Amino acid sequence: MSVNILNINDFNNEIRNYIPFHEVSSPPRIGDVEGQDFECGCGDIHIMNFDQHYFIADGGMFKAVFLSPACGFLNALKLKKMFSSGIENLCSTKFLAEKT
Repeated sequence: MSVNILNINDFNNEIRNYIPFHEVSSPPRIGDVEGQDFECGCGDIHIMNFDQHYFIADGGMFKAVFLSPACGFLNALKLKKMFSSGIENLCSTKFLAEKT
């Protein structure tokens, strides 16, 4: 499966209804996804680890945006799917610019 890589403006349009983490009254119950892998926009498979992937926004219905600071990608993820397990990458964008 390939990840849908968007420019930052299109990515923002995709997540425009998501709630930023600092406005979320109670964080989503997503602890059981830690340790599962997901395809990142950088092309690698990452293991979800809340110390290494930062929760940015809640999209409801088990959707959330995470920043992977090691590679600089924002990933909009579907954390729990109806009839299967695993994390689905809905779309990604390069967020952190590489410094010279």
